[in-house]
Amino acid sequence: MTDQPDQKPIPVPAPNATESHRMLAERRVDDSADRVRFQQQYTVEGFKTLTLINGGAIIALLTYAGSKTATGVTHDFGPAFIGYAVGLALSVLAYLFAYYSQGELSNGDMQEAYAWPAKPSWR
Repeated sequence: MTDQPDQKPIPVPAPNATESHRMLAERRVDDSADRVRFQQQYTVEGFKTLTLINGGAIIALLTYAGSKTATGVTHDFGPAFIGYAVGLALSVLAYLFAYYSQGELSNGDMQEAYAWPAKPSWR
């Protein structure tokens, strides 16, 4: 046993800091490309879902309204159509926010990647 206290190893700097910055920049570019793919997938799948749900909702609403007016019973369908329009608008907004958030994340990664000789943000 030695009487010396445990010492932490001294961190050794990377042999080539420029190379590590280049590798970080390449990783950020790859991440940004992945985000663009995710952004496209969100948009496509989101609008497919919106088309299916809202198409089914309007068909059901119009069918119900038609059957009630054919029997002579009239109802006020204004609130139902307003609810349909509000739901449609909120769904579109949700997918647009998802689309733009992925775009902003991608832009941030690309800006950091193009500034790779500078000090990285994690230091």
